[in-house]
Amino acid sequence: MCRRRRSTYCPDSPPIAPATREVPGLTDFRERRAGVRVQLRFPVTVRGVDAVGERLDIDTVLDNVSRSGLYLRLPRLVEPGAQLTVGIRVSERWEEKPAARVATRGVVLRVESRTGGEHGVAVAFTRHRVF
Repeated sequence: MCRRRRSTYCPDSPPIAPATREVPGLTDFRERRAGVRVQLRFPVTVRGVDAVGERLDIDTVLDNVSRSGLYLRLPRLVEPGAQLTVGIRVSERWEEKPAARVATRGVVLRVESRTGGEHGVAVAFTRHRVF
C-alpha cells in the first residue's frame, strides 16, 4: 500500500475516477449487469421532461436493452434522475400492423454527449408491462 501524500502519484493506488453527474443511490458506474444486453433497434416513444423543463415526446430507436434497463439516443438533453416513460414496439419498423408492445417507466442513470447534438441516455427500469 502506498503511504505517500494524496497529491503525489502512487502507482499502487487505484485510479481516481473523474467527476461525473451521478444520481445518489442509483449510480456508481461500475459494471454490475447480471443479465445479457441485447442490441435491438426496436422503435420507441420517449415521454417525460427535458433538461429545460419542456415536455418531451420523441420517437426514436433503441440501441440496446437488458432486463434492468435500456440505452437510446435523444436529440434533446435530459438530466440524470429524470423520470421517463418509454414505449417499446417489438417490431423492426413503424408499421400499421399489430405488434407486441412493452410500456416502461424508468429513471435516467447516465447521459453522454454524442456527435451531431445527440445525447446517449441510459435508463434503469422502475416498472414495465407487456401488452
